Formats: sequence, structure tokens, C-alpha cells
Amino acid sequence: MKHNRILVIGCGRLGSNIAIYLSNQGKDVTVLDKDERAFNKINDTFNGSTLLGDATDLEYLQNIENLDNLKEVVIVTENDNTNIFLADYFALVLDIPNIVVRITDVEKGQLIEHMGIKILYPFKSTFDEFIAYEDRSNI
Repeated sequence: MKHNRILVIGCGRLGSNIAIYLSNQGKDVTVLDKDERAFNKINDTFNGSTLLGDATDLEYLQNIENLDNLKEVVIVTENDNTNIFLADYFALVLDIPNIVVRITDVEKGQLIEHMGIKILYPFKSTFDEFIAYEDRSNI
């Protein structure tokens, strides 16, 4: 089967904005969250679908329709351990070609850095942005 779907796990502020952005780019996006209220963050421009469920429940994950059609998984829950667990699962068990994961603890991120997974570090991104600002402003 052709890989063409994107699954976003976590529909907080970051996950919902990523899902909306990808949907507006014409991508086939599904957002998964365990809290139904999280989907309130998605606006009317979102053309994708939502799934209510616990991503850490492997039986639930295995029953997601067309899971084998995933091109990319974006994992942005608020829990580093959950994100690392899911990144491992999608990379090693399901062999998903593109995985992006948010990790707040850089030391924990080292557990999966060797796997070819794109890791987003909010602290590092914010700090790098601050340094760039300081360098430009010469304060």
C-alpha cells in the first residue's frame, strides 16, 4: 500500500497547530488524542479526521484503520516517556518512514537520536532563538 497519511498524536496547542498546518497544505491528516476536549483547539479550516483514544494502548493502535498507510507520525504529547515509547513503536514495529517527536528533556532524547527520528527540543529551539536575537541586537 502507498504511504500517504500523517498521524499527529497529541492535540494540544502544538499538535493542533501542526495538524491544521498540514491539512491546509492538502495533506491527509488524522489527529489522535485521549481527551475529546482537546479537539476543540482545531479550527474549521482543518480537513482531516480525529480519533479519540489512548496512543499508549498498543491494542488500540493496532486497530486504527489504514495504519499501514502512514507516511509520517508526529508525536507531540506532553509526556517525554510516552513520546519516546511511541517513537520506538512506530519506528521499530511499524517501520514508519518519517517520525517527528517532541522531547523536552535533551538527555531523554539521546535514547532515540541514533534512530533517524527528527526530534524537536522546545528548550533548545527557544534558547537558539534567544541567542540569535541577542546576536542581532548587540545588547
